[in-house]
Amino acid sequence: MERLFSTWNGFRVLNADVSAFELHILDSAIDALGERKIGLMKFKHGRGEHRTVFDDAKRAVKDLIVDLETHDITEGPKDLLSFLVKPTPETQPQKFFKFKCIDYSAPLDQPNRDASEKLKHSNSFQSEAFQPKVMAALKKKKKARKEFDENIGLVTEDQIDEHRKAEEARKAEEARKAEEARKAKEAMDARNAVNLLDEDEVAELCHQPLLDPNDCRQLREKNRQLENENKALKDELDAVMGGRGHSLDSTTEDSTVVLDDSTDLERAIDDYERLETSTDNDISQYKSQVATIQEQLRQAKEAARVRGANESFDQSLQAPTEIEQENARLTQEVEELRNFLKEKDGDIRQLQNLFSQNKLDLENAKDELSAAKDRGDDLFKDLAEAQENLLKEQVSTAQRVRELDTEIASLNDEIHVHIDRLCKAQTAFAKARKDLAAKNAKRVREATVKLEKEKLRRVRDRDAQIYCNLQR
Repeated sequence: MERLFSTWNGFRVLNADVSAFELHILDSAIDALGERKIGLMKFKHGRGEHRTVFDDAKRAVKDLIVDLETHDITEGPKDLLSFLVKPTPETQPQKFFKFKCIDYSAPLDQPNRDASEKLKHSNSFQSEAFQPKVMAALKKKKKARKEFDENIGLVTEDQIDEHRKAEEARKAEEARKAEEARKAKEAMDARNAVNLLDEDEVAELCHQPLLDPNDCRQLREKNRQLENENKALKDELDAVMGGRGHSLDSTTEDSTVVLDDSTDLERAIDDYERLETSTDNDISQYKSQVATIQEQLRQAKEAARVRGANESFDQSLQAPTEIEQENARLTQEVEELRNFLKEKDGDIRQLQNLFSQNKLDLENAKDELSAAKDRGDDLFKDLAEAQENLLKEQVSTAQRVRELDTEIASLNDEIHVHIDRLCKAQTAFAKARKDLAAKNAKRVREATVKLEKEKLRRVRDRDAQIYCNLQR
């Protein structure tokens, strides 16, 4: 009640910043009472003995009033929003007026929609008479009051449902991401174990939901480009046994560009795995090509040896020379391939080290995030406890204030009793003093008369004595 009403100039008045939701709460509390009391609903205004808050509220929110309905005090409420008292002549039964309901759970028509928009503002409930003396203090407390209302849960059911749904969606999203991360980690562990990816695994890796769709498209395009280059390289090796260096360099440059352009940790890890997969595929292809070349070289040597035995001496001298030249060329190419394989092995080890470091950094980041979440949960718990303690303190303070008001009222009654007694005592004392003064004055007069008589008697006696002496 202290939130909704305050005492101003000796009268209880409705606060100017009361929200529509709080009026709904007030109406629910009044509905819960088994018996409505007139004294509970008389909220007097300070500008006259018989003026009520209804008169000023009607002028302040006249655009919000859709209809006014009359109810007897014994009738049950038909609408929301609290009853407001309107004085009637003593000869007629007391009637009550209230605003028509604005049901926020039902679809709103245009009048109710306009009214609900105005109900959101505190000015809709304030009276112009309150503004000069009350609004100055209310504006200072309005912000703190709003924060307090939000902290104690003074919100609508829709807001509560919206918050609950958002919390459930957030938890579902976290669970989904955790499941995806677990699956991705299992896939990475499996790929690290075999150290080789086939085309299906590459396609599955590109469809990982941890990647952005644009990144997936880029990786698919790069994968198709690498496959085309590998196919062209294989054709060139089969046809001419040349052009490997250019295609291989192009493949390495493209893979490096993909890795260098990535800034996200998970994307870099995924690019590394793709590069490792493509590199392993290239190495496997090159090894098979080297084995094919060596087999062709052996067959060429065997054919040259057979041809050298059957042909003439000049042809026998010339044939070994061509075979040796071809053998030297093939041997040089095989050596180049071996050197290239060694370089690729070094690159693979370097990328594996980078992957291990990035994986360690990712685990550390996850640990820090988990610790931060734990600290946040602790802070929320502390905040909830502090708010609960604050509410308890406010309740106890309000109870103590009411007790002090009761004690003050009783002391005032005792003071009035003592003052009455003191006034009576003062009156009696004044009367007694007046009577005493009258008695003292009477005594003084009597003593004065007696003294005068005594003086006169003495004078007469003295004159008589003198007269007697003269006669003698």
